[in-house]
Amino acid sequence: MQLPTSLKALLGPQRATALVLLDAPTTAGRLARALHTVPAGATHHLRGLEAAGLVTRERRGQYVIVERTPRGTALLELYDGERQASSRISRRSAAER
Repeated sequence: MQLPTSLKALLGPQRATALVLLDAPTTAGRLARALHTVPAGATHHLRGLEAAGLVTRERRGQYVIVERTPRGTALLELYDGERQASSRISRRSAAER
């Protein structure tokens, strides 16, 4: 998924990417690898997303499971709708030329 510039501006590129990657619950370690960062870096970003109510974290044994909340999904849908509308406008403009 191409991240909308405005979503990256709102959350920062790492947090926006993390939110998108959480289509299904995953471990914090897997998310860190997907973000190409160390676990402490992923934890830093996840704390910010959790504080905003966009993800939840739950310890299960030795793992921390991260899941996107309905609020996080709604935010992505809002920005995905913006991206699609922008794409339609660009196609219309190109067709009118």
